[in-house]
Amino acid sequence: MAKEFQVQVSDETAAAFQRAAEAEHVDPIAFVGRFLEASVPRLLFLNGAQAAIDEHGDAFARRFGPPPAADQAA
Repeated sequence: MAKEFQVQVSDETAAAFQRAAEAEHVDPIAFVGRFLEASVPRLLFLNGAQAAIDEHGDAFARRFGPPPAADQAA
């Protein structure tokens, strides 16, 4: 079931969404909905990755050592 949210954004963000929607010939509300649907999976992935780092990062570093110095990378 679809849910409806009311959000406030800056004038600049609203104008950017309006321009993007016009460029795709779609309703701005529909454009924002599609934008959010496309953005949420990445956000969930990044939040999950950060949670894993926060929970297991120290143990991983103890097991495998610190990252190489910048001049040793690649």
